[in-house]
Amino acid sequence: MKIRYALRRSHFIIWLALGAFGLALFFATPEARAQVGDYRQYRQNVPKTLSASGWFNKMRRAGKIPSTVLKQPITPSAPFGVSEILQPLVSSPSMIGNTTIAINYDDNATLNGGSATIPPDPIAAVGPNHFVLMVNVAIEWYTKDRTRQKQVNLDAFFSATSPQYGLFDPWIVYDQYADRFVMMAVEQDDGSESSYLHIAVSDDSDPNGTWYFQKFNAVVAFGTTNTWPDYPKLGVGPKALYITGNMFAFSGGFQGTRLWIIDKGLGTGGLYDGGTSTVNVYDPSTAAGLTDQAFTLQPAHMYGTPPGNVDNYLFSSRWDDGQGNNDLIGIFQVEDPLGNAGGPTFTVKFVNPGEIHNNSAGVPNAPQLGDSNHDIDTDDGRAMFCVWRDGKLWGAFTTNPSSGNEAGQATAFWFRVNTTNWSNPVIEAQGYVDGEDIAASTYTFYPAIVPNQDGDAVICFSASGSNIYPGAYYALIKNDVLQSSEVLKAGEDSYWRTFLGPIGRNRWGDYGSAALDPADDLTFWLFHEYALPRATPDPLFGEYGRWGTAFAHVGTIESPTYFYADNITSTSLTLHWSGRSAEFKVTRDGTVIYTGGDTTLTVTGLTENTTYLFVVRGKSSGENYFSSDSIKLSVTTPPGGGATNPVEVASATPTVSAGGGTSEFAIRNSGVWLTFPGGTSTATQFTAYKKSGDPGIVGSLPSTVDRISKDRNWTVVASAGSNVGTYNIRFDLSGVPGITNFNTLRILKRADETAAWQDVAADLGATVTHNQPYITVSGLTSLSDFAIGASGADNPLPVMLSSFQALAGNQEVILQWTTQSELNNMGFIIEKALSEEGPFEVLATYEEYPQLQGRVSSTLPVHYEFVDRDVQNGVTYYYRLADVDVNGWKNYHSVVSATPNTMKQDIERRSAVATVFKLYGNYPNPFNPSTRIKFSVPSNVPRKQKVVLRIYDNLGRLVKHLFEGTLSGGVYEISWDGTDQFNQPVPAGVYFVRFQTRYLIETKKMVLLR
Repeated sequence: MKIRYALRRSHFIIWLALGAFGLALFFATPEARAQVGDYRQYRQNVPKTLSASGWFNKMRRAGKIPSTVLKQPITPSAPFGVSEILQPLVSSPSMIGNTTIAINYDDNATLNGGSATIPPDPIAAVGPNHFVLMVNVAIEWYTKDRTRQKQVNLDAFFSATSPQYGLFDPWIVYDQYADRFVMMAVEQDDGSESSYLHIAVSDDSDPNGTWYFQKFNAVVAFGTTNTWPDYPKLGVGPKALYITGNMFAFSGGFQGTRLWIIDKGLGTGGLYDGGTSTVNVYDPSTAAGLTDQAFTLQPAHMYGTPPGNVDNYLFSSRWDDGQGNNDLIGIFQVEDPLGNAGGPTFTVKFVNPGEIHNNSAGVPNAPQLGDSNHDIDTDDGRAMFCVWRDGKLWGAFTTNPSSGNEAGQATAFWFRVNTTNWSNPVIEAQGYVDGEDIAASTYTFYPAIVPNQDGDAVICFSASGSNIYPGAYYALIKNDVLQSSEVLKAGEDSYWRTFLGPIGRNRWGDYGSAALDPADDLTFWLFHEYALPRATPDPLFGEYGRWGTAFAHVGTIESPTYFYADNITSTSLTLHWSGRSAEFKVTRDGTVIYTGGDTTLTVTGLTENTTYLFVVRGKSSGENYFSSDSIKLSVTTPPGGGATNPVEVASATPTVSAGGGTSEFAIRNSGVWLTFPGGTSTATQFTAYKKSGDPGIVGSLPSTVDRISKDRNWTVVASAGSNVGTYNIRFDLSGVPGITNFNTLRILKRADETAAWQDVAADLGATVTHNQPYITVSGLTSLSDFAIGASGADNPLPVMLSSFQALAGNQEVILQWTTQSELNNMGFIIEKALSEEGPFEVLATYEEYPQLQGRVSSTLPVHYEFVDRDVQNGVTYYYRLADVDVNGWKNYHSVVSATPNTMKQDIERRSAVATVFKLYGNYPNPFNPSTRIKFSVPSNVPRKQKVVLRIYDNLGRLVKHLFEGTLSGGVYEISWDGTDQFNQPVPAGVYFVRFQTRYLIETKKMVLLR
């Protein structure tokens, strides 16, 4: 380490002869000690130096790089513009598909008129269907199947904003709040003391369409000294864009940090609408009360809804509090960014990760295999990358640990801070990326990090050491534990390229990229730099380095969570499935019948009395890669003439691992749940067939029953065989008619259709538990056919109606009633009239509408609801209800009435930007006397969406029809004052708000206090 440091000092002596700004490249100004307990006096101890790209641009503009070196002929390893697809290495088990070789040193030079550029500054973003990358000084984008659609020089792409001096330091994000890509780059010129920041925004998620452009003057005066933003970084929040920059004088020397806040202007004619947005520049350090200027403020890529009026967080590294804590992380919170409430407001908090960096030694350069004379520049300990979601800020930067395996080595460091309690943010997790699992004495640097919806993350980084060439690697973080390092693209040679020979820095980076796939919110796309095979050494210095870039998709394509079929006829059926993968693939007998993002499919053209095997797998968005596990579902169509025991639902589970199944799991929509207390004996899938009709009787029934139900029976099988362990099975008998005494029901079982039925308790020794409407059987060992048996006479229980009401809505009337008990009740008939005296006409019957079917016999309260939408606002309608017994006798109940009307539109639009249909809940909760309910409608939906909000009590009864109407995209709030449909106060207790749209139905719990 001492040798490397001496070399850096000798560089400093030479640099003094090269330019006035050379001093700032290596040393920060002297720093004062902090006052004890006063964060305002904290000081940063990171070297405040120009970035590699900023340095290169200044040297290029100043003519200090000889043209014979800058435009040296190259010997590429492949033709320009050809993307090479590589098979993933065996050390990368989490990679989805292949590593893709992207733009390189050779391509970049060709796109830039023959002039090469260092370093590449690889940064990328991923949308629903495209991967877009940027480097110094070019742009490429691909479809997710790795088809390249664009390759263009950076200045040419930004031609609409007329760059004059050459753009560099690019950055890109995918703004999932508005479903579009956002690019940024900077230009500067010392001679004219000019600098501009350029922004490009796509008009939707497809980069091949329209782009909007804007540039603004980035020169900021510090007294009489003009400055420009080096190392600019781009972040995005729900309301605004954020660009930070380290402000360096054109003559050299760090002056401070600034933040530009750009109004997106979506819906107001700004940049996102193709116009010009308002841009304001701020000094977050001073505004937050610091006396020292933060160096490298990294703005966050925000996900979800931040608290209150917060729109972004920023962080900077290596702060010193003067009390022996010199590795503090400073976190800045930005509220009210557009000044709607007098802001923006900046506050800063510091968290202590402990002694993570040897501040006396700096960050050492990394050795490399094949060239012990030229180490790889690892930059310094500045902030590199950060993302905020779910109240957590994730960040990464490079350190030089004081102890441990990583001591004395450049080492990537990551952290996660809980910002929920802003008065006391807490580090929840942190760690080093120890490259020793790649090779001994490996250095890791230039990290990028991003989490997914599960709270897991990936960190992508460069690695180099005396035993490996400089390359690109990554590691997953699961449950806060860093997993083994994996190869993105290993280096292929050593690297030396400074354009100034022995007096230049062997620049690498300046950063890498990790992006979350918005199609599934689970998997990641990574982009970083590696060393290509060397070029012919240049004639002046003998430099040979060629950088390359590569990207890959990593993570797990999740398997589906259920798969079932219903509406099964002799020639068709409907398939249903679910899962968290972006897309799915469905096959029938090995032939693909569907790929895409839907979760239901009607299959027609089937043959009667034929067995079909359907298989569903999770699928990666835009790629032909699939989940490792699938769900298989075998369905036999009934005979065309009608089946005696037709299958209503055929449903299969994902594979249950050997030893699994210890917690109860459902076989979806079949009314069957299974538990294996001791675990399954082998890995297997389970399939249940819910049937109706005559199950058939061989021989005689068990002595414990005298009849068997024709309305519900099941077949349950396992793919690994009928005996996979001792199990408990629960059956749902909801909707089965003819039940008068639930607790006397028996469960019957047979091996197959040729065997006699047995009573699971009396004949097989199982334990049976009744808990209406469920019956659980415990202690069985084989799976097969099940049915419901009964014996004895019915107990007379009359139909007793406890309530019947009509509730007025907007162009609808909601009818609700509750029975305390039922006997021989087949169902209900609803009649309707325009006067209380009639005449009444039949509106609906239990024969047409399943929700009007009775429970036959029941001793428990049952709630019913029917919605009449054949009404007009302002007209009063009268309704009467009749229950019908098994003999067809009708029993009429009292008449109710309602007058539908337009709902009061007492609703407030809080924001015009939203990405999802979502019910956020209410605040306060618990509440008294009123509460605010927050929900959102996505802004990218082309038409207004119908939204219905209703309040229910804990018995499922409608309390209030709170709102109904069509809304454009945005975040909304509405109040509920704790009253019912008739504006009468409701008692204290638990209530539920139900949010309903065409695409989403969601419910949240509320507690009312009195």
